[in-house]
Amino acid sequence: MPASTIGSEHNEAAYMGLCTTIVSIIALSPNDTVPDHKLHQYFERLSLDRHTGLGTTEALLARMIKDQYIYKTVEKTADDETIDWRVGPRGKVEIGNKGIQGLVNEVYGETAPEDLDKRLQRSLGMEVRNVNENGDDGGEEEEEEQEDVTMNGDPGPSRTSSRRQSRR
Repeated sequence: MPASTIGSEHNEAAYMGLCTTIVSIIALSPNDTVPDHKLHQYFERLSLDRHTGLGTTEALLARMIKDQYIYKTVEKTADDETIDWRVGPRGKVEIGNKGIQGLVNEVYGETAPEDLDKRLQRSLGMEVRNVNENGDDGGEEEEEEQEDVTMNGDPGPSRTSSRRQSRR
């Protein structure tokens, strides 16, 4: 898919920052999904509930859906309609677990808890490396993060969703 174009370089950076934030919120949520009302609560906490700096909240979500960073699922029953938000294929590939870790580490800065990386790896379903007394993992090469990818190049199902469901 071609790169998204929002206009100026500044607007593109702002759009990618918002995409990374929203993808991170969804990916770090239970079962890798966020109910619609909860996502709108996050927008309110970030003062993005009406206007995002790039247009309305609804226009931002529509753009992110079009660019495949996120998608929404709608389940209708006789009485109710449930809307959930999930990370899309482009969000998994372009932002991925390393982008989410980078955002969280940047937000925490120097006040990050000592076990933040371990907690993030666990939340994202990544393999947690054992660290020895010297502060390294005993190996010379840094492990590469592996994404679930099917033969056609599309991201596969989340590794964490089945594990999170089994914990409940």
